[in-house]
Amino acid sequence: MSDNKTKEEIKKIEQPKYAEIFKSFANEFPKLTDKELHSRTEKAMQFESEIFKNYVTDKNDNKYFSLSRFLTGAGYLDNFSKNTNLYSPEQIETFVQNPENSQNELMTLSYKLYNYIQEYKQLVNRYANLLNYYPVVLPKDDVSIDGFIDTLRYFEGYNYKTKLPEITKKLLIQDIFFGYELSRRGTNKKVLKEMPRKYCKITGKDEYGVYLYKFDLTYFDNNTDALNHFPAEFRFRYDQFKDGDRDRWFEPDPTRQFAFKFEDGFKYSLPYFSGVFVDLARLQEVKVAQTIASKLENYKLIHFKMPINEKSGKMDDYLINPDDATVYHQMAKNHLPEGAGLVTNPFTLESVNLKNNSDANSNIIDRHYTSMMSSAGMSRLLTNSNTSGSTGLQGSIEVDESIMFKVLRQYEAFFTRQLNYRRVKSSYNVTFLDSTIHNKHELNTMYKELANTGFNRFFVSSSAGISQLELIYGRKVEQALDLDELLDPLATAHTMSGNDEDDVAKTDEGARTQDKE
Repeated sequence: MSDNKTKEEIKKIEQPKYAEIFKSFANEFPKLTDKELHSRTEKAMQFESEIFKNYVTDKNDNKYFSLSRFLTGAGYLDNFSKNTNLYSPEQIETFVQNPENSQNELMTLSYKLYNYIQEYKQLVNRYANLLNYYPVVLPKDDVSIDGFIDTLRYFEGYNYKTKLPEITKKLLIQDIFFGYELSRRGTNKKVLKEMPRKYCKITGKDEYGVYLYKFDLTYFDNNTDALNHFPAEFRFRYDQFKDGDRDRWFEPDPTRQFAFKFEDGFKYSLPYFSGVFVDLARLQEVKVAQTIASKLENYKLIHFKMPINEKSGKMDDYLINPDDATVYHQMAKNHLPEGAGLVTNPFTLESVNLKNNSDANSNIIDRHYTSMMSSAGMSRLLTNSNTSGSTGLQGSIEVDESIMFKVLRQYEAFFTRQLNYRRVKSSYNVTFLDSTIHNKHELNTMYKELANTGFNRFFVSSSAGISQLELIYGRKVEQALDLDELLDPLATAHTMSGNDEDDVAKTDEGARTQDKE
């Protein structure tokens, strides 16, 4: 060994245990450098500490080797046993039981679950994608044709077909959407800007039934750059607030501000599916436990038992030098494949199989998932591929639809208010049809039958997903191109004369006779 040793190396060597192992390596491997000897000594010390910390002692002072502690300490199961949820199930249960004082925690948790847990994302998207946003705008009194079409153009400027699905999804996740209408000068284009929800609080409803709110101006204390992206009235009031002339809570323009709320029975926010948050956390625990169990079934543990001189009666009277055992252990460990572990100790190691081979245990994730979805109000027929039959399915779908229709009523109130706040002589009413992906064709058929008796045709086109402007201008273009003359209508019982029907019948009969021959 070299005589040029650092103070740190001398300090290590002066430690009795370290020095003992260091000297044994130096005697056994005289060609190794000091750096290599220190490296091997540190690994041996680390190995010894890791091995002996895996022993547990019972009340009678008997020592047992803990397999689970060894596996966890070896880092083999670290990637599977980490709790990736933001909160524990017990914490989530506390939040759900006290929602008014845990609004921010529940909101954060809802987004965390949506981004991480596929089952929650699937649940939210099932409801968010249920609605069709098919509006009908009608005047409440006499109106000119130009004024009516101008109002339709104004309404289309909200880009509701794209914006409303986004808002609906956010309502399911966070319960409340605070917004402010921004208009683009010289156009009908409008932007429904979302306001920071943690700095808004609902104050009530206006005469149209639209939620109103106040905004906490302290938001700009830590977000000064955002102030330039807010309407001018926010900047003006914030300056007054900084000067001490105004309160921190500011009520924006009531003709432009609005809020939608999914659970409209109380003012504080409560995500709609918060009742299954605990179930979702438990489901992830079950998945982790089953993953660990599957890994353990394939895990192989090799046991090197150190022989002891039983006649001496001493616990540490090994028949092999512990330092030599350490070397052999490390050599074997370096050649272990993935999924195998190695332990060296003087104890007898027995295998205990905790696996449950019952069918009920193997389907535990499916049972937890089905139970959770059922708690959320979704039919088992929609979530369980092993279930057949349609009894109760239609009723379950109708319940889901009725839950989502209340969102449409809030959208109706907002757009009706905005159209009537315009400086026009006539007033208007906006109606969103109760149309979903399940009843779309049935609803269209119903409005067609009503149109045959003189009912409004706009409802027929809207129930088919055709806006009023598309219907009006689409029909005008057809007439301008004289498509009625250019295109022959399809042959049906309504477009043929009596003689034509007889000819078709004879032709069909002749064809059938020829087929028989």
